[in-house]
Amino acid sequence: MPLPEHPFSSDTIRAVCSGKSPYVRFDKNDYSVPHTLIKKPLTLVASDTTVRVLDGDCEVARHKRSWGKWRQIEDETHLVALAAAKRNARERRGKNRLFAACPAAQAFLGEVALHGGHLGGTTTRLLHLLDQYGPRELDAALADAHQRRAFAAQSVAHVLDQRRRARGAPVPIDVILPSDPRVQSIVVTQHSLARYDRLGDSTDSQGKAGDHD
Repeated sequence: MPLPEHPFSSDTIRAVCSGKSPYVRFDKNDYSVPHTLIKKPLTLVASDTTVRVLDGDCEVARHKRSWGKWRQIEDETHLVALAAAKRNARERRGKNRLFAACPAAQAFLGEVALHGGHLGGTTTRLLHLLDQYGPRELDAALADAHQRRAFAAQSVAHVLDQRRRARGAPVPIDVILPSDPRVQSIVVTQHSLARYDRLGDSTDSQGKAGDHD
């Protein structure tokens, strides 16, 4: 008898979902998927030679099947896209922190972009200055540099140094933190201490009033 016109499909079909990382597990191996599909229900179709991952009817990943154990099988395009997404996310977090601390930062970075400056490098340098000098000093220096039409991080650093010298303040020393990412990623919002100054003034006034009585 002739063989059937269409061969019988013997592929393994499974519903899968990645965890926090862009990989789906099959037969004790991890296969990469686009990072945009993390924690999304997907369909894995495996033959004896190929592992495919589908999002609905759309194929989003195709790998050569591994018959080993505990291996990571990766598509280079998935890794490149993930690295770019992480870099963009870090830049956005940095900008958001800078904008929250220094109102003058948004207009300054806008001018940096218009003048063809490197936004990522400028943001990183300004965040370093923020840690060194604090939000009040950096915001004033950004406004000063903007007024001078000096749209570069080194110009802001120069203004900060001039202001420090004028006050007779010591050179700021970098705080060295351990490499633990839980420590490195902590953002501490600095608040005005004027409330404590007013509290001290109130205490002094009450003391003087008691002495007078």
